Amino acid sequence: MTFEYSNLNDRSPGWFLRLARRLLPGVGLVENEIKPYAQAWHERNLEALASADPLWVVLGDSLSQGVGASSIEHSWVLQTQRALAGRGVRYRIVNLSFSGARVGDVLDRQIPGWPGCLRPPIWSLC
Repeated sequence: MTFEYSNLNDRSPGWFLRLARRLLPGVGLVENEIKPYAQAWHERNLEALASADPLWVVLGDSLSQGVGASSIEHSWVLQTQRALAGRGVRYRIVNLSFSGARVGDVLDRQIPGWPGCLRPPIWSLC
């Protein structure tokens, strides 16, 4: 199966973010995490697709990417996966989130981006 989904936002930053980047140095530092975290998720997504464990598909924005955490290992997604695994519940994760995503992005890009158009039993959106 090929999986060419990108965890990068294709929109340019808006005026507010550009202004904040100039006034607050931390904004630029956090922005520098976006591409490496997106790449890390892409690689993890490919690994997950090769597994047979139950699938957990993550949708959302930078919070689900882990942007702002000290590493993607400290993202809420991977912390939750570890907590569940500690209780014997194993899931593979395909994370379709990207920084700056909006509700429309979830509907128009993330849900249709599910690998092989996988869908939960109750949904038929692809």
